[in-house]
Amino acid sequence: MPNSISPYSRSSSLESILVDESGLKKADTNSPYDDLSFSTNSYSIDDTQTKIDQENQITKLSNSTHSVGEKPVGTTGQLEENTMNSKETTEETTGVIEFEGHKVIIETNDVLKSWKLKLQMIACFLSLMIAGMMDQSLGSNIEKLVDYYNSSRTKVSNILICQVVGYLVGSAANEPLHKLIGMHWLSVLEVFCVMLDCIVLFCKAPLAVLCVFAVVQGFGEGSIDCTLTLFVGKLKYPNQLLGIMHGFYGLGCLVSPLMVVAFTNKGWSWNVFYGVLFLIAAFTMLLCLVVFFRETKWKYRYIEKIKNDQNENDPTLKKVILNKWVLFIAGTLFLYLGSELCVGIWFWKIHYGVCHWKVV
Repeated sequence: MPNSISPYSRSSSLESILVDESGLKKADTNSPYDDLSFSTNSYSIDDTQTKIDQENQITKLSNSTHSVGEKPVGTTGQLEENTMNSKETTEETTGVIEFEGHKVIIETNDVLKSWKLKLQMIACFLSLMIAGMMDQSLGSNIEKLVDYYNSSRTKVSNILICQVVGYLVGSAANEPLHKLIGMHWLSVLEVFCVMLDCIVLFCKAPLAVLCVFAVVQGFGEGSIDCTLTLFVGKLKYPNQLLGIMHGFYGLGCLVSPLMVVAFTNKGWSWNVFYGVLFLIAAFTMLLCLVVFFRETKWKYRYIEKIKNDQNENDPTLKKVILNKWVLFIAGTLFLYLGSELCVGIWFWKIHYGVCHWKVV
Protein backbone atom coordinates (compact mmCIF):
# COMPACT_ATOMS: atom_id res chain seq x y z
CA MET A 1 0.00 0.00 0.00
CA PRO A 2 1.47 3.28 -1.00
CA ASN A 3 2.78 5.51 1.66
CA SER A 4 0.07 8.12 2.27
CA ILE A 5 -1.11 10.34 5.06
CA SER A 6 -4.62 10.07 6.28
CA PRO A 7 -6.66 13.17 7.25
CA TYR A 8 -6.41 12.15 10.87
CA SER A 9 -2.65 12.00 10.79
CA ARG A 10 -2.65 15.39 9.01
CA SER A 11 -4.63 17.06 11.79
CA SER A 12 -2.42 15.54 14.38
CA SER A 13 0.61 16.86 12.55
CA LEU A 14 -0.81 20.37 12.50
CA GLU A 15 -1.31 20.18 16.24
CA SER A 16 2.39 19.50 16.63
CA ILE A 17 3.34 23.06 15.66
CA LEU A 18 5.24 24.59 18.54
CA VAL A 19 6.07 28.08 19.63
CA ASP A 20 9.69 28.90 20.27
CA GLU A 21 11.08 31.30 22.82
CA SER A 22 10.98 34.28 20.43
CA GLY A 23 7.21 33.91 20.11
CA LEU A 24 7.40 32.89 16.44
CA LYS A 25 5.42 29.87 15.39
CA LYS A 26 7.54 27.07 14.11
CA ALA A 27 6.78 23.60 12.67
CA ASP A 28 7.71 20.52 14.62
CA THR A 29 10.68 18.69 13.12
CA ASN A 30 8.93 15.39 13.67
CA SER A 31 5.95 16.48 11.59
CA PRO A 32 5.56 14.82 8.20
CA TYR A 33 5.17 18.37 6.80
CA ASP A 34 8.84 19.25 6.92
CA ASP A 35 8.39 21.53 3.92
CA LEU A 36 6.37 23.90 6.11
CA SER A 37 8.90 26.22 7.72
CA PHE A 38 8.86 29.72 9.18
CA SER A 39 11.63 32.21 8.84
CA THR A 40 12.95 33.72 12.04
CA ASN A 41 12.80 37.15 10.32
CA SER A 42 9.03 37.01 9.75
CA TYR A 43 6.56 39.07 11.78
CA SER A 44 4.78 37.61 14.74
CA ILE A 45 1.04 37.21 14.59
CA ASP A 46 0.50 40.07 17.05
CA ASP A 47 2.64 42.44 14.98
CA THR A 48 0.93 41.34 11.80
CA GLN A 49 -2.51 41.93 13.33
CA THR A 50 -1.44 45.42 14.46
CA LYS A 51 -0.25 46.24 10.98
CA ILE A 52 -3.53 45.02 9.47
CA ASP A 53 -5.50 47.19 11.91
CA GLN A 54 -3.41 50.24 10.98
CA GLU A 55 -3.98 49.59 7.28
CA ASN A 56 -7.72 49.29 7.89
CA GLN A 57 -7.74 52.62 9.74
CA ILE A 58 -5.81 54.27 6.90
CA THR A 59 -8.28 52.86 4.39
CA LYS A 60 -11.26 54.17 6.39
CA LEU A 61 -9.58 57.55 6.77
CA SER A 62 -8.91 57.75 3.05
CA ASN A 63 -12.51 56.86 2.19
CA SER A 64 -13.92 59.46 4.56
CA THR A 65 -11.56 62.11 3.17
CA HIS A 66 -12.68 61.53 -0.39
CA SER A 67 -16.37 61.74 0.46
CA VAL A 68 -17.88 65.01 -0.68
CA GLY A 69 -18.50 67.67 1.98
CA GLU A 70 -17.09 65.62 4.86
CA LYS A 71 -13.92 65.98 6.90
CA PRO A 72 -12.57 63.14 9.03
CA VAL A 73 -12.47 63.59 12.77
CA GLY A 74 -9.07 64.65 14.00
CA THR A 75 -7.75 65.64 10.56
CA THR A 76 -5.93 68.85 9.76
CA GLY A 77 -8.91 70.23 7.84
CA GLN A 78 -11.17 70.02 10.87
CA LEU A 79 -8.55 71.61 13.09
CA GLU A 80 -8.18 74.50 10.64
CA GLU A 81 -11.97 74.93 10.52
CA ASN A 82 -12.20 74.97 14.32
CA THR A 83 -9.36 77.48 14.48
CA MET A 84 -11.09 79.77 11.97
CA ASN A 85 -14.35 79.59 13.92
CA SER A 86 -12.57 80.46 17.15
CA LYS A 87 -10.88 83.43 15.48
CA GLU A 88 -14.23 84.70 14.18
CA THR A 89 -15.77 84.37 17.62
CA THR A 90 -12.88 86.22 19.22
CA GLU A 91 -13.06 88.98 16.62
CA GLU A 92 -16.73 89.65 17.37
CA THR A 93 -16.19 89.63 21.12
CA THR A 94 -15.82 92.92 22.97
CA GLY A 95 -12.61 93.27 24.99
CA VAL A 96 -12.19 95.36 28.13
CA ILE A 97 -8.70 96.66 28.96
CA GLU A 98 -7.53 98.61 31.97
CA PHE A 99 -5.45 101.62 30.86
CA GLU A 100 -4.35 104.56 33.04
CA GLY A 101 -6.94 103.60 35.66
CA HIS A 102 -9.83 103.61 33.17
CA LYS A 103 -11.62 100.92 31.22
CA VAL A 104 -11.00 100.86 27.48
CA ILE A 105 -13.50 98.88 25.42
CA ILE A 106 -12.14 97.41 22.19
CA GLU A 107 -14.80 96.32 19.70
CA THR A 108 -14.89 94.88 16.20
CA ASN A 109 -13.91 97.14 13.32
CA ASP A 110 -16.11 95.34 10.78
CA VAL A 111 -19.05 97.57 9.94
CA LEU A 112 -20.95 94.57 8.55
CA LYS A 113 -20.98 92.83 11.94
CA SER A 114 -21.88 95.72 14.25
CA TRP A 115 -25.08 97.73 14.37
CA LYS A 116 -23.36 100.37 16.47
CA LEU A 117 -20.76 100.87 13.75
CA LYS A 118 -23.56 101.31 11.22
CA LEU A 119 -25.07 104.06 13.37
CA GLN A 120 -21.64 105.64 13.76
CA MET A 121 -21.24 105.68 9.98
CA ILE A 122 -24.64 107.38 9.64
CA ALA A 123 -23.43 110.06 12.07
CA CYS A 124 -20.26 110.47 10.01
CA PHE A 125 -22.25 110.80 6.78
CA LEU A 126 -24.57 113.42 8.25
CA SER A 127 -21.65 115.40 9.71
CA LEU A 128 -19.89 115.60 6.34
CA MET A 129 -23.15 116.45 4.58
CA ILE A 130 -23.71 119.35 7.01
CA ALA A 131 -20.16 120.58 6.32
CA GLY A 132 -20.83 120.52 2.58
CA MET A 133 -24.14 122.34 2.95
CA MET A 134 -22.52 125.00 5.14
CA ASP A 135 -19.59 125.54 2.77
CA GLN A 136 -21.76 125.93 -0.29
CA SER A 137 -24.41 128.07 1.42
CA LEU A 138 -22.29 131.23 1.40
CA GLY A 139 -21.79 131.04 -2.34
CA SER A 140 -25.50 130.46 -2.79
CA ASN A 141 -26.51 133.38 -0.55
CA ILE A 142 -23.72 135.84 -1.33
CA GLU A 143 -25.90 138.07 -3.49
CA LYS A 144 -28.55 138.16 -0.79
CA LEU A 145 -25.92 139.01 1.83
CA VAL A 146 -24.52 141.82 -0.33
CA ASP A 147 -27.99 143.33 -0.67
CA TYR A 148 -28.95 142.85 2.99
CA TYR A 149 -25.75 144.33 4.48
CA ASN A 150 -25.44 146.91 1.70
CA SER A 151 -21.81 145.96 1.35
CA SER A 152 -19.40 144.98 -1.39
CA ARG A 153 -18.81 141.44 -2.51
CA THR A 154 -15.19 141.71 -1.35
CA LYS A 155 -16.16 142.45 2.26
CA VAL A 156 -18.68 139.63 2.31
CA SER A 157 -16.03 137.29 0.90
CA ASN A 158 -13.91 137.93 3.99
CA ILE A 159 -16.13 135.36 5.65
CA LEU A 160 -14.48 132.74 3.43
CA ILE A 161 -11.01 133.79 4.58
CA CYS A 162 -12.11 133.51 8.20
CA GLN A 163 -13.41 130.01 7.51
CA VAL A 164 -10.03 128.99 6.07
CA VAL A 165 -8.24 130.28 9.18
CA GLY A 166 -10.56 128.32 11.46
CA TYR A 167 -10.19 125.21 9.30
CA LEU A 168 -6.38 125.31 9.57
CA VAL A 169 -6.54 125.76 13.34
CA GLY A 170 -9.01 122.90 13.71
CA SER A 171 -6.86 120.58 11.60
CA ALA A 172 -3.68 121.42 13.53
CA ALA A 173 -5.37 121.05 16.93
CA ASN A 174 -7.01 117.73 16.11
CA GLU A 175 -4.30 115.54 17.67
CA PRO A 176 -4.11 117.41 21.01
CA LEU A 177 -7.90 117.55 21.24
CA HIS A 178 -8.14 113.80 20.75
CA LYS A 179 -5.82 113.27 23.70
CA LEU A 180 -7.56 115.94 25.79
CA ILE A 181 -11.28 115.15 25.34
CA GLY A 182 -11.40 112.11 23.04
CA MET A 183 -13.38 111.54 19.88
CA HIS A 184 -16.69 111.31 21.75
CA TRP A 185 -16.77 114.93 22.88
CA LEU A 186 -14.78 116.14 19.89
CA SER A 187 -17.42 114.88 17.47
CA VAL A 188 -20.07 116.70 19.51
CA LEU A 189 -17.99 119.90 19.71
CA GLU A 190 -17.44 119.95 15.95
CA VAL A 191 -21.13 119.87 15.08
CA PHE A 192 -21.85 122.35 17.88
CA CYS A 193 -19.47 124.86 16.26
CA VAL A 194 -21.45 124.64 13.03
CA MET A 195 -24.67 125.10 14.99
CA LEU A 196 -23.34 128.31 16.56
CA ASP A 197 -22.66 129.79 13.13
CA CYS A 198 -26.14 128.75 11.99
CA ILE A 199 -27.64 130.62 14.96
CA VAL A 200 -25.66 133.78 14.16
CA LEU A 201 -26.63 133.67 10.49
CA PHE A 202 -30.25 132.94 11.29
CA CYS A 203 -30.34 135.95 13.62
CA LYS A 204 -28.78 138.15 10.87
CA ALA A 205 -25.96 139.35 13.10
CA PRO A 206 -23.64 142.19 11.94
CA LEU A 207 -21.05 141.37 9.29
CA ALA A 208 -18.15 141.61 11.76
CA VAL A 209 -19.83 139.05 14.03
CA LEU A 210 -20.34 136.77 11.03
CA CYS A 211 -16.59 136.90 10.34
CA VAL A 212 -15.78 135.96 13.95
CA PHE A 213 -18.15 133.00 13.99
CA ALA A 214 -16.93 131.97 10.55
CA VAL A 215 -13.65 131.13 12.30
CA VAL A 216 -15.61 128.98 14.76
CA GLN A 217 -17.41 127.28 11.89
CA GLY A 218 -14.14 126.64 10.06
CA PHE A 219 -12.65 125.22 13.23
CA GLY A 220 -15.55 122.78 13.53
CA GLU A 221 -15.40 121.71 9.90
CA GLY A 222 -11.62 121.21 10.00
CA SER A 223 -12.01 119.04 13.09
CA ILE A 224 -14.89 117.11 11.53
CA ASP A 225 -12.87 116.30 8.44
CA CYS A 226 -9.78 115.14 10.37
CA THR A 227 -11.60 113.29 13.14
CA LEU A 228 -13.98 111.30 10.97
CA THR A 229 -11.33 110.49 8.37
CA LEU A 230 -9.09 109.14 11.15
CA PHE A 231 -11.93 107.11 12.65
CA VAL A 232 -13.17 105.57 9.39
CA GLY A 233 -9.61 104.93 8.17
CA LYS A 234 -9.09 102.44 11.02
CA LEU A 235 -12.17 100.38 10.15
CA LYS A 236 -12.46 97.44 7.82
CA TYR A 237 -13.08 98.45 4.17
CA PRO A 238 -11.61 101.96 4.73
CA ASN A 239 -11.39 102.95 1.05
CA GLN A 240 -15.04 102.21 0.36
CA LEU A 241 -16.29 103.87 3.54
CA LEU A 242 -14.14 106.98 3.08
CA GLY A 243 -15.34 107.32 -0.49
CA ILE A 244 -18.98 107.15 0.57
CA MET A 245 -18.42 109.52 3.49
CA HIS A 246 -16.78 112.22 1.41
CA GLY A 247 -19.43 111.63 -1.21
CA PHE A 248 -21.93 112.91 1.36
CA TYR A 249 -19.91 116.14 1.51
CA GLY A 250 -20.53 116.50 -2.21
CA LEU A 251 -24.18 115.67 -1.65
CA GLY A 252 -24.39 118.54 0.83
CA CYS A 253 -22.83 120.89 -1.71
CA LEU A 254 -25.44 119.76 -4.23
CA VAL A 255 -28.46 120.02 -1.92
CA SER A 256 -27.55 123.42 -0.46
CA PRO A 257 -28.11 125.64 -3.57
CA LEU A 258 -31.27 123.75 -4.46
CA MET A 259 -32.69 124.46 -1.01
CA VAL A 260 -31.67 128.14 -1.21
CA VAL A 261 -33.36 128.53 -4.60
CA ALA A 262 -36.50 126.75 -3.37
CA PHE A 263 -36.76 128.99 -0.30
CA THR A 264 -36.12 132.10 -2.38
CA ASN A 265 -38.85 131.20 -4.86
CA LYS A 266 -41.29 130.84 -1.97
CA GLY A 267 -40.50 134.36 -0.87
CA TRP A 268 -38.69 133.30 2.28
CA SER A 269 -35.73 135.21 3.64
CA TRP A 270 -32.18 133.96 3.06
CA ASN A 271 -31.72 133.12 6.76
CA VAL A 272 -34.44 130.43 6.74
CA PHE A 273 -31.97 128.03 5.20
CA TYR A 274 -29.74 128.27 8.28
CA GLY A 275 -32.69 127.55 10.55
CA VAL A 276 -33.31 124.28 8.71
CA LEU A 277 -29.60 123.47 8.76
CA PHE A 278 -29.55 124.10 12.52
CA LEU A 279 -32.22 121.44 13.06
CA ILE A 280 -30.29 118.90 10.98
CA ALA A 281 -27.10 119.71 12.89
CA ALA A 282 -28.89 119.37 16.25
CA PHE A 283 -30.09 115.89 15.35
CA THR A 284 -26.59 114.93 14.19
CA MET A 285 -25.03 116.25 17.41
CA LEU A 286 -27.39 114.14 19.55
CA LEU A 287 -26.60 111.11 17.40
CA CYS A 288 -22.86 111.66 17.87
CA LEU A 289 -23.39 112.06 21.60
CA VAL A 290 -25.01 108.62 21.78
CA VAL A 291 -23.12 106.44 19.28
CA PHE A 292 -19.56 107.62 20.06
CA PHE A 293 -19.79 107.39 23.87
CA ARG A 294 -17.14 104.62 24.01
CA GLU A 295 -14.61 106.56 21.91
CA THR A 296 -12.93 108.10 24.94
CA LYS A 297 -9.60 109.87 25.24
CA TRP A 298 -8.15 106.88 27.09
CA LYS A 299 -9.04 104.60 24.20
CA TYR A 300 -7.31 106.94 21.78
CA ARG A 301 -4.22 107.11 24.00
CA TYR A 302 -4.14 103.32 24.31
CA ILE A 303 -4.37 102.78 20.55
CA GLU A 304 -1.72 105.40 19.87
CA LYS A 305 0.58 103.83 22.48
CA ILE A 306 0.34 100.44 20.80
CA LYS A 307 0.88 102.03 17.40
CA ASN A 308 3.97 103.92 18.59
CA ASP A 309 5.40 100.78 20.20
CA GLN A 310 5.03 98.86 16.93
CA ASN A 311 6.20 101.68 14.64
CA GLU A 312 9.07 103.49 16.26
CA ASN A 313 10.19 105.16 13.02
CA ASP A 314 7.03 107.08 12.17
CA PRO A 315 7.69 110.31 10.24
CA THR A 316 7.41 113.61 12.07
CA LEU A 317 4.86 116.30 11.25
CA LYS A 318 7.55 118.36 9.52
CA LYS A 319 8.48 115.49 7.21
CA VAL A 320 4.82 114.88 6.36
CA ILE A 321 4.17 118.53 5.50
CA LEU A 322 7.32 118.76 3.36
CA ASN A 323 6.60 115.51 1.52
CA LYS A 324 6.26 116.21 -2.21
CA TRP A 325 3.18 114.03 -2.62
CA VAL A 326 1.42 115.65 0.33
CA LEU A 327 2.18 119.09 -1.15
CA PHE A 328 0.95 117.99 -4.57
CA ILE A 329 -2.35 116.58 -3.28
CA ALA A 330 -2.91 119.58 -0.99
CA GLY A 331 -2.30 121.99 -3.88
CA THR A 332 -4.66 120.04 -6.11
CA LEU A 333 -7.43 120.13 -3.52
CA PHE A 334 -6.82 123.83 -2.92
CA LEU A 335 -7.19 124.67 -6.62
CA TYR A 336 -10.13 122.32 -7.09
CA LEU A 337 -12.19 123.55 -4.12
CA GLY A 338 -11.28 127.18 -4.84
CA SER A 339 -12.41 126.90 -8.45
CA GLU A 340 -15.57 125.09 -7.37
CA LEU A 341 -16.50 127.89 -4.98
CA CYS A 342 -15.67 130.61 -7.53
CA VAL A 343 -17.83 128.94 -10.16
CA GLY A 344 -20.66 128.64 -7.64
CA ILE A 345 -20.50 132.34 -6.76
CA TRP A 346 -20.23 133.30 -10.42
CA PHE A 347 -23.24 131.14 -11.25
CA TRP A 348 -25.43 132.88 -8.69
CA LYS A 349 -24.25 136.29 -9.87
CA ILE A 350 -25.38 135.42 -13.37
CA HIS A 351 -28.57 133.89 -11.99
CA TYR A 352 -29.73 136.92 -9.99
CA GLY A 353 -27.86 139.92 -11.35
CA VAL A 354 -27.69 139.42 -15.10
CA CYS A 355 -30.25 136.96 -16.44
CA HIS A 356 -32.82 137.24 -13.64
CA TRP A 357 -33.53 133.52 -13.85
CA LYS A 358 -36.14 131.93 -11.70
CA VAL A 359 -36.18 128.25 -10.75
CA VAL A 360 -39.72 126.90 -10.51
